[in-house]
Amino acid sequence: MLIVQKKNYNPSDGTKIVTTCPLCGKVATFNNVAHIRDLGTSDGQFTLGQRICPNPKCQLHLFFIKDNKTDVLNTFPALKIDFALIISQKRLKNHLKKQ
Repeated sequence: MLIVQKKNYNPSDGTKIVTTCPLCGKVATFNNVAHIRDLGTSDGQFTLGQRICPNPKCQLHLFFIKDNKTDVLNTFPALKIDFALIISQKRLKNHLKKQ
């Protein structure tokens, strides 16, 4: 859990967030929420914010925490794991090994 107190954050402008939408499943650059700025920790390590899915049929409201050295650490709602895809990939690998 990351706790950010009001006294030790820096407002940030529009961090670019590219992720998979937990609702519609599309990979996209999420849009800023109008008039809401991101929060950056005082040490510059993390950014917290909100975004909207750019898919007009979806427009999910997404909350995120991003490590500024890497990528998105966590989102809410959380990303879904496609277990059917994972299982089919494992079956394909096993099938190819047998060939």
